Amino acid sequence: MKELKQDLKNSDFKSIYLLYGDDSYLKRFYKNQLRNKVIRPDDSMNYAHFDGNQIDIGELISISDTMPFLAEHRLILVENSGFFKSPKDQLISYVENIPDTTVMVFVEDEVDKRGRMFKAVAAKGRTVSVESPGGKELQAWVGKYLARFHTGMTTDAYNLLISRVGTDLETLDKELSKLVDYTYGKDIIKPEDVSAICTVQTENKIFDMIEYIVKKDSKKALDLYYDLLALKEPPMRILFLIAMQFDRLFKAKSMREAGYPASNISAKMKLADWIVDKSLNLASRYSIDDLQNALAKCAEAETDVKTGKMNDKLSVELLICDLSQKA
Repeated sequence: MKELKQDLKNSDFKSIYLLYGDDSYLKRFYKNQLRNKVIRPDDSMNYAHFDGNQIDIGELISISDTMPFLAEHRLILVENSGFFKSPKDQLISYVENIPDTTVMVFVEDEVDKRGRMFKAVAAKGRTVSVESPGGKELQAWVGKYLARFHTGMTTDAYNLLISRVGTDLETLDKELSKLVDYTYGKDIIKPEDVSAICTVQTENKIFDMIEYIVKKDSKKALDLYYDLLALKEPPMRILFLIAMQFDRLFKAKSMREAGYPASNISAKMKLADWIVDKSLNLASRYSIDDLQNALAKCAEAETDVKTGKMNDKLSVELLICDLSQKA
């Protein structure tokens, strides 16, 4: 990521880039940064876009070999090609011979880092893992976002924002935009502003549900489950998020027992300090075996649904009851 930022700053570009990872917001951001830096934003003559797994490699290569028209570079954007999971020999051979006048940008969700296509791009250009920021990096991202509008945010307001909205940059961008509009003219955003305007996201309702499960309060945990169902949340997504939260508790506790301080755990898990503190507090009520058992029960509930043994709504309901059962 550092090298890509340097390329953008210096306008000194490699012939080929690969942006990969699950953060759609940052992939789109850096894709657009390259699009607007390599060629003029209004330059359609030197721009080509390919999308999907049915790309004609011959056409791609032909366009790449064409000299740019009255410009230094030609930009070719290739998205969701699948070439880094199912590589094509013709394209792998071509990567080594891409002309200096072409900048080819691949944007993919999944890649095989051991594959020949990935290695060919790494040797010729840049492979950039686009990961969501966490901890202090995320707080800095929010700070920079607000600085563009000449405003800031108290620590309490930031913590409340993350507890309500979560850490997904796509969602944060939308909620911060609403906050900036709502607090127009203010120097500092306060907790009451966040409470007034920011929507509580599903993931954070799940976090509250986990807290009730840990406290063995099955009634409140089920009330939240029914609330989510009323909001049309699919039971299997709720199950996925429950499993994700227990996995977070398991990892936090494992690192704590291995001797890591909370600050290191925050950095490794890319989570805000207060989220790690809360996770460690909840995890302290379990043993490592307990948490592994909870994750196994989540996997079993998923299997029951996929094999038709039980419908999804009832399977998750019974899981919540089981996990919140008093010893």
